[in-house]
Amino acid sequence: MTNVEQVFEKMSLKQIVCRLPGKHATEAFKKRINKVNKLADFLKAANRQTQSLKNIKEHINNVINDSNINELLKSMDSKHYSTLYGWLDQSNRNRFLKEGKGKLSIEFLFNLTDSSDLEGMKDIFQLILSKEQPKLSQITSVLNKINYKNVEDLIKLINKDNLYSSLLFISNKTNFDQISDILKIKAVLSLKPNQNEYPTYIQSLNLNLFKTLNPIQRLNALDAYLSYFPKSMQIIVFNPESTIEEFNLLFKDCSEFSDLKLKIIDTYHKIINEN
Repeated sequence: MTNVEQVFEKMSLKQIVCRLPGKHATEAFKKRINKVNKLADFLKAANRQTQSLKNIKEHINNVINDSNINELLKSMDSKHYSTLYGWLDQSNRNRFLKEGKGKLSIEFLFNLTDSSDLEGMKDIFQLILSKEQPKLSQITSVLNKINYKNVEDLIKLINKDNLYSSLLFISNKTNFDQISDILKIKAVLSLKPNQNEYPTYIQSLNLNLFKTLNPIQRLNALDAYLSYFPKSMQIIVFNPESTIEEFNLLFKDCSEFSDLKLKIIDTYHKIINEN
């Protein structure tokens, strides 16, 4: 063993990783990470920059190729799955999907599954919906990722009315445009005022959708909807853009709810920055 090799032998794995892609560091790395039970140690020390190192990535996948997927999963904390995903080649991603089913976290499954894989995306969606309190952010993520042709297939799986509001936070415009007006109305009726628990992005709706609601439904829906728009930024609230006059027509039959009506009008003016 040379003097240099002795120096690297005494280094921690993190110190070796910091010295990649140097020749001696690469050799020391391959020597240190040579079994599946060593991968967990590496993932703790890894950084995203090293994922671009082709020879290191190839070595990682070679170690995984010779490993049992279930043993690998048992050897590491699920919090490292997202880091592991970045190191996998397509062949090993397919292996994890096939051999690790039932043992992978929702996030890892989501990363591994192709957007055009309808059955795979359905499996993930149903896992999310089966939770006692499904996360709207996870529902939205799947609806953003799925191929636009299959958006409706996923929406049909939604089993609780209060989850329809997640549809309004689909940032993928092509996917959002697949949603019918009936579902958009259902979504806005289930929307709760912003309490910083929803995604910060919300799609702008057609003002005419609100006209289909009865007065108190309309006011409650508008109150919740407008709470997601930042104030004084002249943001377009409705799509297509509406005039003040058109907005005011929403309240012609709401005189008995004057306090809520005035609150909504004031909020709207603050959003569009009209004094």
